[in-house]
Amino acid sequence: MAHIGSGSNVTIVSDLVFTTVADITIQPGFANLWFDFDLTADAALTAFNTDIKAHASGNWYTVASATSDYTTNIQAPIKAVEDNPVVLAKSGNTLIWMDVKGLDSVRFQAKAGASDAVISDYYWQQR
Repeated sequence: MAHIGSGSNVTIVSDLVFTTVADITIQPGFANLWFDFDLTADAALTAFNTDIKAHASGNWYTVASATSDYTTNIQAPIKAVEDNPVVLAKSGNTLIWMDVKGLDSVRFQAKAGASDAVISDYYWQQR
């Protein structure tokens, strides 16, 4: 059994503040989360945070934000990443696979370059 979701047309405001791309509540008993998104040709990303929350009333904690967090220094709860989202190029896409067992929620946030970027579509699945 899986829990699946999607969204579209999230505008990432250029270098001003982080924009939340998705805030996903983890369903009880699920251990894996896959998050896949497509960036339009408008602009590249310049920052990307993966945040977790252990409890609904708890605080957000950033578990990945640097390029190495998504490439050479991948650590739990992230298991694998297709392409580095911190510097995702125009028209790029990536997939992030996470171990979410015991977490309440996961949030993905991004910043863009000199002009606004748009994440045209994103999809996620929990199992």
